[in-house]
Amino acid sequence: MKWIYININELTDNQYESFTKFVSKERRQRLKRYKYIDDAKRSLLAALLVRAELVQQLQCTNDELLFAKNDYGKPICLNQEDAHFNVAHSGDYVVAAFSKKPIGIDIEKHKEINVLNFHSVLNEWEYQEICRSNHPIATFYKFWTAKESYTKALGIGLTYPVKDIRVLSNGAVEKSHLLTPWHISQYFSETYTVSICMKDKYENKKGKGISIQNLKTFLEGNE
Repeated sequence: MKWIYININELTDNQYESFTKFVSKERRQRLKRYKYIDDAKRSLLAALLVRAELVQQLQCTNDELLFAKNDYGKPICLNQEDAHFNVAHSGDYVVAAFSKKPIGIDIEKHKEINVLNFHSVLNEWEYQEICRSNHPIATFYKFWTAKESYTKALGIGLTYPVKDIRVLSNGAVEKSHLLTPWHISQYFSETYTVSICMKDKYENKKGKGISIQNLKTFLEGNE
C-alpha cells in the first residue's frame, strides 16, 4: 500500500491550464463546469496524482493509461487488473491511495459542525464516544472518514448503511456486530483526518508529499 498527497496551492492559477493537457477530454470538459478554481484544482490534481503514480507502477506513458468506472461510478484502471486506487480531497489537500487489492481513502478538514445533524449515520456507541470526547469534532471525523473509506473500498459509495459500520481500536471493521476482513489505518493532524481501508492489515505508513514538478516530470515521461 502507498498513499500520496498534494496541496492544491502548489498549482498556481497560471499553471492550471497547462496541466489540463495531461487528463482526458471528458475530464477537461468537467473541469470547465466548476464555478470556483479551487474546486477545479482538486478535481484535476486527483486525476494527476493517479496518473503520475500509475505510469511509474505500470511502466507506461500517460497516454497509454485506460480508465473506466464501475456501476457505482468508482474509477478503475483497465491496464492492469490489480492496479487499485482511490482518491479524496478536502480543504487544501488531495490524497490518493494505491494497492494491489481494493482500497478506499478519505480525508476531511475539520469544521465546526453540529454532531446532532449526523445522528442518522452514527451508531449509538460512536455517538456516545463523541459526546464524551474532549475533542468531539476530531472524534466525529475519526468515525466519519473511517466509514467513507470503507464504503469507497467496497466501491459502492455512501449508498451503504454506514450506521451499521463500527471500527474497533485495532482498526478492524465490524458490520452489524460481525467482524469483516477489512482494516482501517488513520492519520491525524490538528485540522485533518485521513482514513485508509483495505482487506489486509498493514503497518501504518506515512503519506508522501508530491510536488507539482514531480507530477509534470512523471506525466511527461522524463523520469
